[in-house]
Amino acid sequence: MQNRMWYRPLLACVLRRIRSRVPFVARTVGNLPFLPRVGHTIHYLLFYETVTDYEQQRIPSRTAHLAHAWAAVERGVLVLGGALANPVDGAVLLFACDSPEPVCEFAAHGPYVVHGLVKKWTV
Repeated sequence: MQNRMWYRPLLACVLRRIRSRVPFVARTVGNLPFLPRVGHTIHYLLFYETVTDYEQQRIPSRTAHLAHAWAAVERGVLVLGGALANPVDGAVLLFACDSPEPVCEFAAHGPYVVHGLVKKWTV
């Protein structure tokens, strides 16, 4: 039987690295849905570096961004994501896919990137 908690060690590692900046993520790990492992899934982190006053500027694009993110969840590539806190100067998204192309496509077509709220993104 396949281990249903295969992603927990990876998330624990990611959370240890960003816990000081994203304290709310630590509380959500226990509520993640079961994610089936297909083929040779690789995990990728997408880092956003955002503009000054990002927290206020993102409000008009937030609905489109959330729809874009939920579509990636439905496709089974986006696992977890959120803005960094204290200060809100970036975001981190965790992807599970076979190559970095879906991550790059997500970033390139994301509303925050398209509307200029992300200065730089890195996979």
